[in-house]
Amino acid sequence: MSRTFLAIVGLLYVFILAPLVVVVVVSFNAGEVADFPPSGWSLRWYAHALGLKLFVNAIFTSFWLALAAAVLSMPLGLIASIGIARGKFPGRDALQSFFLAPLVTPGIVVGIALLVSYAAVGLRDAPVRLLLAHVLITFPFSVRTILASLSRLDPALEE
Repeated sequence: MSRTFLAIVGLLYVFILAPLVVVVVVSFNAGEVADFPPSGWSLRWYAHALGLKLFVNAIFTSFWLALAAAVLSMPLGLIASIGIARGKFPGRDALQSFFLAPLVTPGIVVGIALLVSYAAVGLRDAPVRLLLAHVLITFPFSVRTILASLSRLDPALEE
């Protein structure tokens, strides 16, 4: 690869990651107002956030939601992947495309479609709605990963 190409790629990485670095550095600011570079270093904002009950509850909600979505999407992805990889039936490619569609569908479209669908069936329980949405988003990743593994696996090993 040429040096020009590597320089352009390096500049792109800096352009993409610089805002994240600034936010992380400013989060350790000791002052009352966010400034860059920070006038002093402190963990006070982290202590303040962890002292807020709503923030801690949000962390636990995110944790159980991620765990439950993974626990549900992995076995479903395994079943779907085995069926697609080893099954010989018409429409197999269409089914695979259907399962992987959430990967290429814009998030705002998926969100609005889920909102309308939940309203149409009368689903009002927020944790269930969140869990179903997260399973919908994580399912294609598990299908894709397992399908890639199954494509390299010798079918004789299954027997």
